[in-house]
Amino acid sequence: MNMKKITLLLLGIINVIGIGLVSPVMNQFAADFPQVSSMAVAMVVTMPAITLLVGLAICAAITNKVQRKLILLSGIGCTVLGGIAPAFLHDFNLILVSRGLLGLGMGLGMPLQTTFFAEYPEEERAVLFGLNTGIGSIASAGLLFVIALAELPWRSAFLLYGFFAVVFVFCFLFIPFDPKRTDAGAVKTEVAETTQKLPLGQILFYYIAIFFVYVQYFIVPTTISFYLEQNSMATAQAAGLISGFGTLAMAAGSIAFPWLRSLFGKWFMPLLFAVGSVCFILYAFPVNIVFLTVVYCVLAMFSALLPISITMKLTEVLPFRFVAIGSALFTGAIYLGQFSSPYYQAMVVQLLTHSTEKAYILFGIVVFILGCIDVVLVLREREKMDV
Repeated sequence: MNMKKITLLLLGIINVIGIGLVSPVMNQFAADFPQVSSMAVAMVVTMPAITLLVGLAICAAITNKVQRKLILLSGIGCTVLGGIAPAFLHDFNLILVSRGLLGLGMGLGMPLQTTFFAEYPEEERAVLFGLNTGIGSIASAGLLFVIALAELPWRSAFLLYGFFAVVFVFCFLFIPFDPKRTDAGAVKTEVAETTQKLPLGQILFYYIAIFFVYVQYFIVPTTISFYLEQNSMATAQAAGLISGFGTLAMAAGSIAFPWLRSLFGKWFMPLLFAVGSVCFILYAFPVNIVFLTVVYCVLAMFSALLPISITMKLTEVLPFRFVAIGSALFTGAIYLGQFSSPYYQAMVVQLLTHSTEKAYILFGIVVFILGCIDVVLVLREREKMDV
């Protein structure tokens, strides 16, 4: 594996852990800012998710006008500065601004990683996408364990963002500038790509599907401790262990992605929807702690494999010059789902007469319907190939 690929995989660590890295030390942070409301303290974690959407929009607007390497370095630079700055700041408002800078930088860089992966052949691309999420998940679990086991003070936890300075150096050294496309053949190809008819209905379905999957899935890890307590099953410590197992399941599934995709072919994504649907429904019936842990881990694996599969599909159906824009919109749909998750949960639970169990059954039905639509898309693709 060459240094360019290693650098691209290191970028995945930023994407996975950039926002939630300091979540475990927010109680310490709040104790040092007693005059700040709990809602405002929570914004320290959520602020990057808001400004990330701004970064995605900027990246989509300039990606075909500015060198990708320059955008990427600018994004990582903002991520490093915004990440470590709170360790040295004492004004809460400045800390919020720095967290916003972190999200902006992440948004600038995220879509570009997909465009670099899209340059590789399909089989190689599948391996890279799988390793990207897998390595990011393992690194995320490792850094969270460091914060927890070392009992780091909150300022020291923010210093861990300094690791991303290493990623900046790797990108500076090993990511090449884009070659100038001045030859007639390249210009002709670009014109053909621009006029190519896009499967807009299929692309729109992927955005809607990932939004609904993530707006529903994100409820599972964020409410696991409450769900265990509600069912008199275990303590908060058990919730942490279950979350850890789920993170490892995400990593395992992601690394196995190329093999799974090769095994099931075009039916892999419909199969994922089917598995996700069944798991949401089973999650509504927590028989015991072992059963719930297994279902949670499979759901976590589903949440990792589906976006990888859709991203792979986007690189296949989108012309190369539109990949960054498509990836930006896709990432935006994921984060919009995460941001909307608590409001969606409150609405559904209220609608279903305050029944959490019925809500999870409804989540399963929604994912099943999405899977049925995906089956129709697969059948249409097969018909076109036969013609």
